[in-house]
Amino acid sequence: SFIDVLENNVDSNIFTNKVVFIWATASDIHDEFLTPYNTSNFMPWVVIHANMLNTLLTKKYLYYENIFSFLILNFILFLIFILIFLRTRSILIWIIYSFLALIWFIIFSVALFVLFWILIEIFPTIIAYIFISLAIYLKKYFEEKKSKDQIKSMFSKYISEDVANELIKLWIDSLKLWWREKVISVFF
Repeated sequence: SFIDVLENNVDSNIFTNKVVFIWATASDIHDEFLTPYNTSNFMPWVVIHANMLNTLLTKKYLYYENIFSFLILNFILFLIFILIFLRTRSILIWIIYSFLALIWFIIFSVALFVLFWILIEIFPTIIAYIFISLAIYLKKYFEEKKSKDQIKSMFSKYISEDVANELIKLWIDSLKLWWREKVISVFF
């Protein structure tokens, strides 16, 4: 204990080539803080200092990506999103594939951190993905609504609105014509 050191009751060779931190760690002193590594448990300030010294001695620093690599990575991911969009016809398939590409990007970022201590900003990419997905979804929605309105307009000149709505519903459900038997009356 510290009192043994003060009263010279400890062999002084114990401290040769060592760094010693002397600090009070009692919780009543309130010298404890949350850290980014663990936000649920408080850590004594002396432990934070010891970790900082360990980082300096072992030279295991965190490296942040530079703006050039950030732009390159996000540009590549954006091109992947565009390629997926151009190769798929269904918005649902696009969302699934692009979401998988985003998950791949997050796993890649975590792997770089674990293996090389490189921090990659993923939050802007996730926000961009959400906005791009929303924009593409809204564009597809309005294109389909416009297409439905045009078909309804064309059919309504020759058949009633109810029959036009039924044809549009059938077209959306199956995207191909098929026959069904029905008892109807035709008046001229």
